[in-house]
Amino acid sequence: AALTNLQDRAPSKRSPMCNQPSINKATITEEAYQKLASETLEELDWCLDQLETLQTRHSVSEMASNKFKRMLNRELTHLSEMSRSGNQVSEYISNTFLDKQHEVEIPSPTQKEKEKKKLPMSQISGVKKLMHSSSLTNSSIPKFGVKTDQEDILAKELEDVNKWGLQVFKIAELSGNRPLTVIMYTIFQERDLLKTFKILPDMLITYLMTLEDHYHADVAYHN
Repeated sequence: AALTNLQDRAPSKRSPMCNQPSINKATITEEAYQKLASETLEELDWCLDQLETLQTRHSVSEMASNKFKRMLNRELTHLSEMSRSGNQVSEYISNTFLDKQHEVEIPSPTQKEKEKKKLPMSQISGVKKLMHSSSLTNSSIPKFGVKTDQEDILAKELEDVNKWGLQVFKIAELSGNRPLTVIMYTIFQERDLLKTFKILPDMLITYLMTLEDHYHADVAYHN
């Protein structure tokens, strides 16, 4: 009976202590949140008003641009320290896009790099020797710049040279893996660019073939 009486009385004694504070806490939290949000909005409005009336030598957009350039400068400096090619890329971007006050700190070339610069192109690593002669005559130049026993099929594919969806891989197959040479030579011929720029056909073909020789054979989309 005593236990029963305690159980019956317990909820009535605890309910005023447990329920009421939770309601007050929720109410206070919501009120504080609304007050903080209101004060924050007022502060932001004040900041915007100050920015609009602030008299500065540089515009806000210019200051943002300068900030971006400083960030880019830091990244390029890091890139230039990684490798010789990274150094060259950083130097190009710096000279082309950055102002003098944001110049990249590019390391000075080493003695070994200076000696490499003195080497002729044929001795530079990665540059292949000229494998194609430019002694072709206009009469001996194939219709599309390269020799192929599937010229008619190739001509059909090149009808779409000025359209989206050109089958480059098919052209590569038909031209003996010379899609760049075939497409560029065809475009130059159709638009009379050889005469416009006074380019000899054999020299253009030699250049394009040499360029293709430096492509990676395992990168099919390189062209």
